Amino acid sequence: MLTPNSRFLQLLYQPSLRILYFLCGYNWFQNMGARRKKNVRILTLFLKEANFPVARRPDILRDSLFTDLFDRLWGGQLINVAPLKVEGREHIEKAQAGNQGIILARFHQKLSSSKAHSLFENWLSRQKFAPALSVGGRRHTQTQIRKEFSNTQDLVEAYRILRKGGIVQILPDGHQGTQAINLDFYEHQRAFRTGFAELAVSTHALILPVSLQFNMDGTLLIKISPALDLPDDIAPDQKIAHLIHQYVAGLDEYWQTNTHMILYSVMKKHMQAPKARIDGAVQNESTLNFKETV
Repeated sequence: MLTPNSRFLQLLYQPSLRILYFLCGYNWFQNMGARRKKNVRILTLFLKEANFPVARRPDILRDSLFTDLFDRLWGGQLINVAPLKVEGREHIEKAQAGNQGIILARFHQKLSSSKAHSLFENWLSRQKFAPALSVGGRRHTQTQIRKEFSNTQDLVEAYRILRKGGIVQILPDGHQGTQAINLDFYEHQRAFRTGFAELAVSTHALILPVSLQFNMDGTLLIKISPALDLPDDIAPDQKIAHLIHQYVAGLDEYWQTNTHMILYSVMKKHMQAPKARIDGAVQNESTLNFKETV
């Protein structure tokens, strides 16, 4: 139920976004303040290194700055004002109908510090996909387990939840963990952690990639993709790599179509990694253009 305050915020929401988006198209606004200048430099270098079409770069810059400022202006009020749409519910229902555990594989992206992720978790809770389980001594729904596993206890709990047909959220594109597969990705060598794939293989759980898409009109779309494919005839020692490649292909597509959602800190860290070893190839032209590096 909307409170008088939330109704007032909804009245301000769209007009404020139109003004902000208008300002983000001007060079003087893009270079206002040290932080914004730094972010513009990082994004400009990233787009150049990744060989994004020159004609697309001004629009990406505008959308990226707009999304960043939107997060700071409205991030704490999304639950009251932002229209939310969720696509792909049927993929969760299909997995649970087969009594299979589900790993929701998310991406690091903008709005992660706001209520956008909470909106998704609240939506999952309302669907009542699974009963509550105990996590860390407190009652949580299975969808509210920590997104990153920092210790053995977390992994044991995740294993138990998945074996019971529950749901776990993980951010596989992070840098925690020791086991990784190195892939050439957007002109650099990138180490992708294998923990989520190992967890899926050991529990026979399905991996469903989940992405958050923010549109310039202020609407949010959470897209739940079909489960990653894992044919039965794949050798056991190749299953992990097969899942990682599919996840990375989805991340590649997300970076291409939602470049404005990439965190500046992620771009900076990415460009600090060693250069890719594929001679003459443009990494972002195909979601299948990956090669394992030695």
